[in-house]
Amino acid sequence: MCLTAWLFSWGYAQAYERCALGIDVPRAIHIPGIIVLVLRDPQCFGVYENGTLSTRRFDRPLYGWVSTGGEGHDTPITDPSLGAHRIHFASEHHFSTQFSMVVNGREEPAYMPQALFFNKGIALHTGRVTTPFASHGCVRLPKAAAHALFYNFPHDEIQVIVAEDKESFKEQW
Repeated sequence: MCLTAWLFSWGYAQAYERCALGIDVPRAIHIPGIIVLVLRDPQCFGVYENGTLSTRRFDRPLYGWVSTGGEGHDTPITDPSLGAHRIHFASEHHFSTQFSMVVNGREEPAYMPQALFFNKGIALHTGRVTTPFASHGCVRLPKAAAHALFYNFPHDEIQVIVAEDKESFKEQW
């Protein structure tokens, strides 16, 4: 069953709950500060504050599903020897200068709301989280999660780590 079918068959809330149970993201990490951990396999993310899943302004932790880069547009893995990526540019209403999308039969620059750029042209941003490995390298977050991250956390304090999976993250970080 594809991710989209799974999300709709179980419901979005249950998909988030699955991540919260620690099946897809660690419950705690040993890195201080505000960390956004993205796991390419199984396409989940978690926001951590001082090692635990953040509940800043929410009644539940901030975590869930993502879509990362597709074939030929991989979302790059963070090199532990270089440390976590910092947000170097934030744009509330960003339009891509590299990629376009078809809107009403016309090609237009791809809209990337609540974009937080962390690795050259790679960003965390609001996007359709429909299938795994669907973006051009960015990390697409569900609208509520991207909104929460963009508006509730100081951008200059956010660090981003992209790992292949939970096991490689634990081994390398």
